[in-house]
Amino acid sequence: MAKKKKMPNALRMEGDLSELVKHLQDQNFDSMEEMQAYLDTLTGRPLSESLPQKRGRKSNAEKAQELVYEAYESEPEKGLRLIEKALKLDPQNVDALLFVAEFQDDPQQAQAYCQRAYDFARGAFSEEDFEEMKGHFWGIHETRPYMRAKESLAEFLYLNGSENEAIAHLWEMLELNPSDNQGMRYVLAVLLVEQNYLKDYLKLYKRYKDDMFVQWLYVYALYLFKSEGKSAKSNKALKAVYKANPFLIEFMTGQRDIPEDMPEAYSLGSIEEAIVTLQDSGRLWLQDERAMMWLLDTFLGEEK
Repeated sequence: MAKKKKMPNALRMEGDLSELVKHLQDQNFDSMEEMQAYLDTLTGRPLSESLPQKRGRKSNAEKAQELVYEAYESEPEKGLRLIEKALKLDPQNVDALLFVAEFQDDPQQAQAYCQRAYDFARGAFSEEDFEEMKGHFWGIHETRPYMRAKESLAEFLYLNGSENEAIAHLWEMLELNPSDNQGMRYVLAVLLVEQNYLKDYLKLYKRYKDDMFVQWLYVYALYLFKSEGKSAKSNKALKAVYKANPFLIEFMTGQRDIPEDMPEAYSLGSIEEAIVTLQDSGRLWLQDERAMMWLLDTFLGEEK
C-alpha cells in the first residue's frame, strides 16, 4: 500500500476553525452585524494568530492534538515519532490512529487501527446527539474525525475483501452528509458497478445526476454498457466522457503515457483530473474486456 499522508495543512486549519466557532459562541453577539464587524477585525491575519491564547495548562488531549497537527505537516519518519508521543498522551486520538494505519504494511493491521479510531470517534457522541446531527455531518466540525475514520475503515474493509461492509459504510456516510464534502459518492459508484449492484448504482446516480466530474461520467458510461451493451445511449455517454476530459480517453487508448506521480490537486478537464480518475476507477474498464473493446473501437476504430 502506498505510504501517504492525508490532510497536510487542512487538519490544523480545521482545528483553528473549530476554536474560532467556540470563541464566537462565547462572545454573545447581539446581532449578525455585530458578529460580522468583529470578524472583519480578524481579516488579513492567520487564523491561529486571531484566536485568543488559552490560559492555564493544556490537557493531555490538547497536547496530543498539537503533535498530530505537526505530524501531518512533517516527513513520514518524523511524523510517526510525533504520533507515537501523541498516542501516549491520548490513546484515543482518532487522527493519530488513522495516521498509523496509513503506514502499516499489513492491510489487516491497518484495518484494526481504523476500527479503533472509528470506535473512539463514534463513542464521542450520544445516540441522541448522533440522530440530531444526521444530514449535517462534516458541516459540524466535531463530526469530522468520525467521518474520516469511517472513510478509512471503508477503504481497508474493501482491501481486505469485505466489500459489502465497505459499501454499507459509504451509504451511511451519504445519509449523514448528503452534500458529500468527502467525495464518497465516487468511491461508492465504483464499488457498486464493480460488484454488479447496478440497481443500487442507478439509485446513487440519480441522487447526484448533475455531477459533471469526469469520474462520475466515466462510471456512468460503463454502467450503461453493462446494462444495455453498445447502444445510442451508452455511446452518447462515452463521448460525453471524452468531451469532459479527452486526456482520460487518451490514457485509456494508449495515445498518451500515464505519469507515475499522483497529482495533489486537479480541476475540471485537466490532465490531473484524468490521472486521478484513472487511478480511482480505471480498473473497472480493465476488468471488463468487452467494455475495453467498445472504448477502443469507439475512439480508434476509424484509424484501423
